[in-house]
Amino acid sequence: MGILNGEYHRHRSGLYLPGARRPTCIDFFAGCGGFSLGMMQGGFEVVAGLEFDAEAALTYMCNLGTYPIEIHYSSPEDKERLNKAVEKQIKKEKDGVYKIHVSGSGWISNEPNTPGVSHFFFGDIRKFTGKQILDAIGMNVG
Repeated sequence: MGILNGEYHRHRSGLYLPGARRPTCIDFFAGCGGFSLGMMQGGFEVVAGLEFDAEAALTYMCNLGTYPIEIHYSSPEDKERLNKAVEKQIKKEKDGVYKIHVSGSGWISNEPNTPGVSHFFFGDIRKFTGKQILDAIGMNVG
């Protein structure tokens, strides 16, 4: 049995996972990251997320992303749309200091043993190909 000969290890969630390396997944239609969070808590490494909604994407990257995070856009218009959403979230404090939530500053910042999401695809999923996504994250089919 694999558990006895070291092929599996017990994750803190209680699940038995294969090998020393975490299984990986990509979260399409990521929203603000609920599915990714569950996968991370279950012992998976989420290597990329993809979302169209700007506010949801910013929440996702803040809570689950690495710093820095690599953002891939489906079009120049989507890059501008995300930039505008970031500008709306910048807040000037009473002392004159500007405050902004950056990728990796939320939930993931308190989880040193959980790898954050290092790639985020923003825009219309129909404008990305599987090859583009795999090439960008350095993975192959299978």
